[in-house]
Amino acid sequence: MQKNKGRRIITLALLFILIILCVFIVTYNFTTNQSESHRSVQTSKNVLERNLTQATTLGGNKLTESKRNKLLKLNAKLSKDGFFGSYIGLKNSDLEFSSKIGYAHVGTKDIFRLNTTYFIGEYQNAINAAILLNLVNQNKLALSQSLEHYLPSLNIGESVTIKDLILGETGATINSGWYSQYLRTKPSNVSLKKVSLRSESTKYVSANSLITKILVSKVSGKSYAEVVTNEMQDKLGLSNTRVVTNDDSSQVNDAVGYQYYTDTAKKVVQGKAVDTSDIPAYNYFVRMSLVDVTLLTNDIQENKLVPAKYTKLYKRSLQNIDGFSTKDDGWVLKTETRGQYLVIRTNNNSSKMLILTSNIENRKVNISKLNTTLYDYLD
Repeated sequence: MQKNKGRRIITLALLFILIILCVFIVTYNFTTNQSESHRSVQTSKNVLERNLTQATTLGGNKLTESKRNKLLKLNAKLSKDGFFGSYIGLKNSDLEFSSKIGYAHVGTKDIFRLNTTYFIGEYQNAINAAILLNLVNQNKLALSQSLEHYLPSLNIGESVTIKDLILGETGATINSGWYSQYLRTKPSNVSLKKVSLRSESTKYVSANSLITKILVSKVSGKSYAEVVTNEMQDKLGLSNTRVVTNDDSSQVNDAVGYQYYTDTAKKVVQGKAVDTSDIPAYNYFVRMSLVDVTLLTNDIQENKLVPAKYTKLYKRSLQNIDGFSTKDDGWVLKTETRGQYLVIRTNNNSSKMLILTSNIENRKVNISKLNTTLYDYLD
């Protein structure tokens, strides 16, 4: 009797241990699968950024031998024709090829790198539209509300709305002299009475960027530079993106633009630098690295900049950017600021992307055509 009782106790103990072991195995497998699934999502999400950051220098080439040889010949011709700049070609989030010719900064002999920063010109309007739409989402702005409601000193009519500003369709213009002065002035001290509708004078420029800077500062309670930093660095993780200010006027990785110049042998050289000494005072112009331009473009294509309900409106705003044009499979943007050129080409799902930069005007090399030629290497 005692023996049978002992056997039952042992059997129950073994059964209990078996149950515990099964629970452990099931729990372990579930946790592991969850972890692997999370890791897979994270890997997919960060593949592009990882591939870019791992490529420490420009000049890599994963093309077929035939294409590689053609690209080497093209680079030799570009160098001979006085092209100075850099480019990267990406396919399925992988860096297929890249190159650099000349200096980003002749004075310091700094070559073009992935973290070299450039003024992004009209591409800044893609950032502005995203900032404005996010302020709408926070109920700090209303799409149908007039600009004059938020900026009483503006006198362009109550029919001109926040939506018009996002789309770049306000028709607001201002004398270029006043534009420069107001852009340097603290937003709270600016009166916008000098802004008028659709002046045809050649001395007048669009007032949209000025209005955006002042409006963003007023409704957010922060400077324009702080808002850009929050949107680009904190939210999107773009570490080499900044508004150039007096406190952060230059960095060692900043590219310098150069005027067109030929030496005694009629060879194009990077000679006289374009003056940018006034830019920090504006507290407006954005610099971005090649990596950040690429990541921003990818985020735009994946609809990550604004809430889903504003995606269609945001896409419309992009199409109104100067230098923007649609292609059968995507879009292209060409822009320039102070001798620094940027050309972006991407397809609709960002599986193919070509980013090209240059820091000198070139009268032999058409950089738009060059961008197209390089883009075709991704096929």
